[in-house]
Amino acid sequence: MAEFQIRAATKEDMPGVERINRHYVLNTVITFATEPKTVEQFVRQFDEIARDGLPYIVAVEPNSADVLGYANAHAFRDVSSAYKYTVEISLFCANGQTGRGIGSKLLKALIDALKEPLKHPELRAQGAHIPPRPVKQALAVMAVDETAKRNGLALKEFYESFGFRCNGHLRQVGYKFDRWIDTMYLQLSL
Repeated sequence: MAEFQIRAATKEDMPGVERINRHYVLNTVITFATEPKTVEQFVRQFDEIARDGLPYIVAVEPNSADVLGYANAHAFRDVSSAYKYTVEISLFCANGQTGRGIGSKLLKALIDALKEPLKHPELRAQGAHIPPRPVKQALAVMAVDETAKRNGLALKEFYESFGFRCNGHLRQVGYKFDRWIDTMYLQLSL
């Protein structure tokens, strides 16, 4: 099994992030997006995350710029509202890279950076020059892909192994690839 490195994302990683995301948008129901974002849109999102002082992390092959996976925390709804201490997380591994521990290491690093941001400044989005935003709750909003492992519940179990609790199951709220899809809201109190 080849090793990989976890580090803070940079703008230069956004083409790799876009490549990973494009696969999931075009081929799966894991994301409800039906049109892939552009690299420029990912750069704008990266800038917003950096501006909020939140973590954006990538897994890369040693001595390579190939992005194997990424994780970030971003505003849940409007950051200027009462939700300002709550974030939503995104976590994706490149196609063919699951089962290597990449997702687990990314999620652990993301949780550590959210729990104790001053101990992990190296995991904040590169370019974040403001103090980290305090975060009390992290949400993972996941699609329930009934064609996936354990009828789509393997991902839920993955999050639960990190302390997330399922606090909502919305039935048939997404429609993609000619089928209805549920979502689950999983919450981690930090």
